[in-house]
Amino acid sequence: MRQYLHLVQNQHFMKMDASKLLAESLGKGPWYARLIRTWANQWKNQGKLIKSKHGQHIKIKSLIHNKNVQLQINQYLETNKFKLTISNFINYVSSIMLTFGITYKTTISRSTACKWLKLLGWKYQIHTKKMFFDSHEREDVVEYRNHFLQKMASLQSQMATYEGENLEQVILPELSSDMPEIVPVTQDETMFYAKNGMKMYWSPKGEYTIRNSTNDPSETGPSIHVSDFTCESIGCLKLSEYECTINNLLSDYMCLKYTKACITIHPDVNRDGWWTTDNLVEQIALFMFDHSSNYSSFAEDALLVTQMGMRNGTKKPLLRNCVKPDVTEHIMTYVDNNGVVRPKGIKLPDPNNLDCCTSRILSAQPDFAAQKSHLQEVIEAASHMCIFYPKYYCELNYIESFWAEAKRYARLNCDYTFKDLKKTVPKALNSIDLTKIRHFTCHSARFMSAYELGLSRKAAIFAVRKYHSHHRVLKKVLEEFDECTHD
Repeated sequence: MRQYLHLVQNQHFMKMDASKLLAESLGKGPWYARLIRTWANQWKNQGKLIKSKHGQHIKIKSLIHNKNVQLQINQYLETNKFKLTISNFINYVSSIMLTFGITYKTTISRSTACKWLKLLGWKYQIHTKKMFFDSHEREDVVEYRNHFLQKMASLQSQMATYEGENLEQVILPELSSDMPEIVPVTQDETMFYAKNGMKMYWSPKGEYTIRNSTNDPSETGPSIHVSDFTCESIGCLKLSEYECTINNLLSDYMCLKYTKACITIHPDVNRDGWWTTDNLVEQIALFMFDHSSNYSSFAEDALLVTQMGMRNGTKKPLLRNCVKPDVTEHIMTYVDNNGVVRPKGIKLPDPNNLDCCTSRILSAQPDFAAQKSHLQEVIEAASHMCIFYPKYYCELNYIESFWAEAKRYARLNCDYTFKDLKKTVPKALNSIDLTKIRHFTCHSARFMSAYELGLSRKAAIFAVRKYHSHHRVLKKVLEEFDECTHD
């Protein structure tokens, strides 16, 4: 140390050069030179060298090395094979600590729990579904996606937002007296299978649970079909327990027939049949639906050329009245000689345009071309708005996260029988609180903001994961992608 200070103070060496010279004279390298500089600073600032505590900490043997603890934990693991979760394992370890006289510590961390399980020979098995990227960048799909995002952006100023750690702070929109607040309500349905097990689980190395194929109903067992509506303001559309009590006290004329929007059926030919648009219309703001072909079905009297015959009086449905090119109403039915109302057929083609078929001419008429689906007509007739999510973009519909959380609960608590599944599904749906639903909404909103910035599907997934604590994906992510591209 005296030689180092002499070189720096008297010989005017640079600190780096002085320490390197002394280290080389002792046969040491750059690390030892750094130690010399550190020791010199300690002596200069404190007048002494600080003694290192490296290797002097108290040696405590881990609890997992206790044979009695290992035996008790192994018994617990065997009884919870293929359905073990880290949270449940930590809770169990915390419950047995007092039985072994441990009072200085009440629980273990998640990392410690994972180390213990690996030490006991367990492995984390993951069965994941890969992201589906086919047809996402198709021109018509991207065009409708951009139209959807523009529509949502134009309505954003009329929607409430939620802030705070648990999103409990409601920030209402500033609206004029003639502008209503818009409450987005999203809908979707899913299937719960009696024999559909967990997709991620801890198990002993070399042991695998038998996975059931969800494509074969005979292997997945009986199922329950659930259709529900959720919104960011109140969660699932249903009356609270207090509101249900008040509703039961009202007269038959005043009380509500349905107290919740959720509908469950047991789909099968020999049970409740299959889910159709008519079921959804009976179940019925801004209503938002997946772009399913089932929801694109039309009413029985819709103006569709495919529902018309070439001649009058065919066995086709009775259509509603249409409008002629001269803006006069045209009645699509007639009364025959027996007094029976029958449908009219398609008229002969325009003699001035014989190159076009009759169906094509009629389907090009404004009222036929603008025919809306049955679902959209019912919602708009009730003075609500209706919009459909883009095809293939399930991440924009936050109810998909709601289903994932509900199915996770069902897999953890169902004993793979249909009787228990009927009891578990309502509990699974009620286990998701309003805070989680609002977090799911923020997750979907980040995807929307990513697509608004023009990111591709894969780039949007990366951006959403990076800015998971934000309400929106920041614009600076574009600069980061540009830097990665140039590199």
